[in-house]
Amino acid sequence: MKLLITFILSGFIAASSFACSCSEESIAESYKHASSVALVVPTDSGKYYTTVREDNYSFDLYKTGMRVVKYYKGKYSKFFYLLAEPDTGANCGVSFKPYNGVYLVFSYPYNSKYYTTSGCSVSLMSYTAETEEAQTEYRQEVDRILKELDRLSN
Repeated sequence: MKLLITFILSGFIAASSFACSCSEESIAESYKHASSVALVVPTDSGKYYTTVREDNYSFDLYKTGMRVVKYYKGKYSKFFYLLAEPDTGANCGVSFKPYNGVYLVFSYPYNSKYYTTSGCSVSLMSYTAETEEAQTEYRQEVDRILKELDRLSN
């Protein structure tokens, strides 16, 4: 249960791996740095979009449709495409499944058409814990995060 709370307190659920290390920013810091912040529901599992090459490293970006539940920062329509590196277990990617939950996404512009994010900037806000006590604690932490976002966005 303490492990679950640790994930939530960091504000982000990211792939667990040796190659990925997410900094633990507060919600306020993450909000300040992001260009856009929204609660979203993925509408598809993502399709290959492009390969990005930087120095001697390259990675694929996948385009996933997102239905907006609520905006906290930025300008969207009710639907937008989010670009992200898929989770391989050895990176900071994130993979979405259609309609499998509500996510809090901190994102950044990518060319003039899309936003991009990483597994370090995504939190699953709907989760079913194994015990009632863990579920209550999770729900309380989600409520705290959403109240803080409401405060920051006003």
